[in-house]
Amino acid sequence: KSGASSNTTTRCLHTKQGKQLVADSFGAVCLRKDVKADGCCKGSVSASADDDDDTTKNISCGTCHEELQCCESYEYCVSCCSREHKQVAIRTENSKNEQREANIVTETRTNHSSQGSNRSSLLLLNELNEDKIGFGQSDAEAFAIFNKCAARCRVTSKMLVHGNKYRHKFIHCFWDGENEPQLSSALLNPTIKKSAPGSDCASTCANEGMTCHEDFFAQINSCEVMRNHFSCGNSGCKSAKNPSAPSFSTSNNECLVNDGPTHYDCEGTSDGHTRLCLCIARGDVYR
Repeated sequence: KSGASSNTTTRCLHTKQGKQLVADSFGAVCLRKDVKADGCCKGSVSASADDDDDTTKNISCGTCHEELQCCESYEYCVSCCSREHKQVAIRTENSKNEQREANIVTETRTNHSSQGSNRSSLLLLNELNEDKIGFGQSDAEAFAIFNKCAARCRVTSKMLVHGNKYRHKFIHCFWDGENEPQLSSALLNPTIKKSAPGSDCASTCANEGMTCHEDFFAQINSCEVMRNHFSCGNSGCKSAKNPSAPSFSTSNNECLVNDGPTHYDCEGTSDGHTRLCLCIARGDVYR
């Protein structure tokens, strides 16, 4: 769950479920011990920082693959999603600003001899506080965006293969709707390969120094593509629920395509069937 307490001094919503990290509604990510009483992070910690490094950094997309709009960490997903919305400014509260505020407060207390200086100092202090907090409508906008991002970044069935394994390590995604971002072809270098009869696509691609992934079968799972690679005989091309499809039966010269993406399987095999495989380059996403 995510949200804020009923305390009237609350300035930030923040994530609740992480054991170590927290993301707040300004886009900052921090260690749980660094969440202030108002719900905001005290600075933002880098995902690549060592555990014993307390240096704060203005970074919000650590552990994320920005082309996929997905992240390894839920908290960085929420933060990166918030940054994608231009209404939310990532707030950095460092020691320099805190010292500036302290200096202004000191000036307002000691400079009573000059009403003009006192008034000027108060105006500076109010301006600094407004920059840090974001009163009024900006708070409401930040809270709405945060709640939307907190919901989007939860793991859904879209990130699973066969309902029991993750598609890749970037499991927390903030892309919207059905238009899932795809990696560029230049990065993937997709290559169509035929398996040996009775063999699977996982080993076929591995033998080429590449990898197979269920995400890409849709590009070759059609009778048109099968006819370009096999001589489908009188039986033609059929659709069926079969983990070895798309494939070609050497016994009756029949081409077989799968009836849906939930049945794609890199490790599926059938005796006497030559599989059509789409192999891709190994990388950070597909290994």
